[in-house]
Amino acid sequence: MDARPLVALVEIVARMFSVTVEVFLRRNFGERYLSGPVLVGGALAVQLVTASLAGQPLLEPRGASLGAMLFLWAYASLCVGHKLVIWRRDRTGERWHSLSDGTSRRLFDHVPIAPRVVQLYVEPALVAVFGLALLFADRVLGAYLLLASLAFLVKGQLTQRRRREAWLDYVDKTIEAEELHAALVEQRPARETRGFVVASGAARHQRTLEHMERVLRRTDPELLALSDPAATRAAPAAAPPGNGNGRRPVPDASGPPRREAATLPGSGNTAEPLHEQEWAEALAAFRKKRRGLARRRTET
Repeated sequence: MDARPLVALVEIVARMFSVTVEVFLRRNFGERYLSGPVLVGGALAVQLVTASLAGQPLLEPRGASLGAMLFLWAYASLCVGHKLVIWRRDRTGERWHSLSDGTSRRLFDHVPIAPRVVQLYVEPALVAVFGLALLFADRVLGAYLLLASLAFLVKGQLTQRRRREAWLDYVDKTIEAEELHAALVEQRPARETRGFVVASGAARHQRTLEHMERVLRRTDPELLALSDPAATRAAPAAAPPGNGNGRRPVPDASGPPRREAATLPGSGNTAEPLHEQEWAEALAAFRKKRRGLARRRTET
């Protein structure tokens, strides 16, 4: 079972709650991270949860409590301020990652803790402590801040996991690009390819190509010419030397067949080996001609 849709849903819900406290603790948000739907979802989360905790109608305009109403207005004001910063940054041409979840306030610059640890653990802990302190003065707002601190922690862990997976994908692609020839063509073991192995189907495909190469080495040169019509038109075929019995000599099997030069003599171009697709086309032409010969023999 693929758990990615469930993880994505949990991250969306956690982000709706965490953004309501992130705007107080961070700055320099990305444009897509602090989008309109996210800000509206955060406001709805505050209203619905606080109203549910107070036992009031969910869309009560007066708010569940005075503290919750002041918190909601402060949240809305900070959202407008952050959007103005994003707008000003866009007007001045300053580039900033659109999915950035912001940077911590300058207050944390004087704390001897890594910024990553501050964002992952210290900031959610501060929200939880503040929520516990408010439980005695405003039970509804304090309980909401405790819930928001938990969502803040979960969202941070999921974001860190997603960034880690993106980095590991980049590392894996680099290793695969560097070790593909060794794993597929040379078929080296995993200990010599930094753990990269190819699927059995890929290895079978490589062996099929090698078999095609061996078949085409023993194929009639006229059939090989079918894979490169340009070379056939540019270089007229010369009569093969006879061997005294009227039969065509067997092609040299010392190496893979080479292209005939596709330009006029004296152009300086050298022959190039057939590529993988051309090998497949040549083999298909060979099989088609063989079926045609067999059909004609059957009809006669």
